[in-house]
Amino acid sequence: MKTLLLITQDDNGIIQAKSDIFQITVNSPDFFTMLENNVPVNLHPELSSILRKWRREKARELDLSAYIILTNKVLLAISNLSPVTEEDLMSIKGFGFNQLDRFGNEILDIVLQYRKNNPEEYREEEEAPWDSSEL
Repeated sequence: MKTLLLITQDDNGIIQAKSDIFQITVNSPDFFTMLENNVPVNLHPELSSILRKWRREKARELDLSAYIILTNKVLLAISNLSPVTEEDLMSIKGFGFNQLDRFGNEILDIVLQYRKNNPEEYREEEEAPWDSSEL
């Protein structure tokens, strides 16, 4: 019997995906956690990082917990969807009018600047946009 796909993870978080045809190594300790929790893959990790930094600074400025600003799931959805309009933001499950009023313009500015600086990340996505209903 042939192995279709064998996925393993070592103590350092290095993931090996092997089959009779190919082998892939991924240096991501969060991979299995994302699979177990059915969390979508982070399509734009650099944008996520920028948004997390913004959220952390905003939380300090307003003396709030970061998750009050945006939950991790909403932050990931914003990063993956990369919205360019208020309507796009409002289509994200868990993003409401209060967040739109308080943070919408800042978030859209961050995303638009990122998209402008990284157009190569969005060429394929325009043909098949990410669906925030996966959350």
